[in-house]
Amino acid sequence: MAQVPLKLILEVALERTLAFKSLALSEEAAQTQVIGTRERNHPTLQTSFGYSNSASLSSASGGSESSVNTISTTFSKKLDNGMSYGFTLSERNSQSTTLVAEDWSSVESTTSSDPYSQSSLSANLKVPFFKDAGFEVNNLPVKLAEIGVERAYWNSRSSKLGLLQGIASIYWDLVSIYQSIELQKKSVTISQQLLRDNQARQRAGQLSPTEVLASETQLLRDEQTLYSLRQDALKVEDQVRAALNLPVLPVGLYPSDIPSMHSEDLKDSEKLLEEVYENDSQIALNRASLKQKSFEIQQLENNLNTNLNLDLAYTVKGYSTSSFGGASDFGNSNLHGMSATLTWTLPLGDRKNQENLRQKNLESRQIQIQIEDRKSELQVGLQSIMRDFKVLEEDLSAAKALSQLSEKQLNNEIKKLKLGKSTSYQVSQFQQDLARSQQQEILR
Repeated sequence: MAQVPLKLILEVALERTLAFKSLALSEEAAQTQVIGTRERNHPTLQTSFGYSNSASLSSASGGSESSVNTISTTFSKKLDNGMSYGFTLSERNSQSTTLVAEDWSSVESTTSSDPYSQSSLSANLKVPFFKDAGFEVNNLPVKLAEIGVERAYWNSRSSKLGLLQGIASIYWDLVSIYQSIELQKKSVTISQQLLRDNQARQRAGQLSPTEVLASETQLLRDEQTLYSLRQDALKVEDQVRAALNLPVLPVGLYPSDIPSMHSEDLKDSEKLLEEVYENDSQIALNRASLKQKSFEIQQLENNLNTNLNLDLAYTVKGYSTSSFGGASDFGNSNLHGMSATLTWTLPLGDRKNQENLRQKNLESRQIQIQIEDRKSELQVGLQSIMRDFKVLEEDLSAAKALSQLSEKQLNNEIKKLKLGKSTSYQVSQFQQDLARSQQQEILR
């Protein structure tokens, strides 16, 4: 049988329990979402190809036909402050043909003009002034994703503590059972010795068979109790094995830790209460929800802002009879162009966002009340624990004194039995009293 401390059991649980692995995956998924949100403003490159051919008659005697090939490439990027910019390079190849007709019919093509190409390079910039302007409002999706990481951490922590607490409770149950087994072994030893003494006295004619029978009954009762405790120990070991995800245990588990009192940890109640507040998962989750609501409120306030955007564009062009030959004319300022557009969009009667904003403010207030209520609950719970701890110390001292007194009474009764001043039945009663008092001491 292997002696194992509680720390080792909990370390194995953290390593092998499948529920912990699932919680780790949920935290990793939240981290992945943050990374994806931070990379939301990645640049894009768009390329397009086109061909068109059109013909039209401008009079009854003729018209023209034109064919155009186009190719363009656009690079665009949105910045984290809400601004966006882009560049477009395009090439347009054109050729026209003269059409001859007779009274809007019998259309034929005659001469074709020389093909030419138009090359252009344009740059554009979009600047928001109110709505979607600034790093803070544009960084809100990242902050919301980071809150998701925080919530995943506290949910995982709460679940881990719950599972570890359950495993620790099973461990201490096993400690209690093995302590009871050791005490019961002593009871069996006493009963065996008492039975041998009574049998010897019966053979010497100093004791009646009834007294021997009472001793045998007490021994059987103690052995049966010992057997039941060992069965309970095996059942609890199965619970430990299931909690640790261990299909087979080659050896039995014997807990090496014993419970002890640490009253010095409860002296500074104010400091302890602050630690309870800081480590409570429910308060931490409510605080994360409160931050989330504040960011959502900022988003709604941004949606209610005036949408004023400035769009700037600058274009350079060049012409040539060969493809992309016009790029050589990009330096010619006479072929440059520019534009500036100011767009102002004012939301009128946007009740939806206004009501959503009011709802988020009410939800924030509700969360604040929940935090205060939770703090009050924890404060009362801590006061109750500290009061119960003091009572437990006194109760434990009384249980130890009772066990010592019961043991002395049993020893005195055994001595009286040997002198013929007591009976085996009375001894068995004192044995049961001692077992009960020792069991109460263990349960404390």
